[in-house]
Amino acid sequence: MPLTAHLDELNLILMQHQDIDIKIKHEDATMVLLAFFPSSYENLVGSLSVEKDYITFEEVKSSLYTRVSFQRI
Repeated sequence: MPLTAHLDELNLILMQHQDIDIKIKHEDATMVLLAFFPSSYENLVGSLSVEKDYITFEEVKSSLYTRVSFQRI
């Protein structure tokens, strides 16, 4: 399954939890997403965390989609 499909699945799970009033912190969702990446994405994960104390879920998603789009060119 492509990594973007996994991201879509994670987003769906997060929305389903939100629909039944289960709160998942954005920090936790971000950590799950980063841990979910295969080793080939190690550089992406490393570049996201350089000189940052906090990485948002949106930053990770945006970087992932940028990388996937770039690889298709």
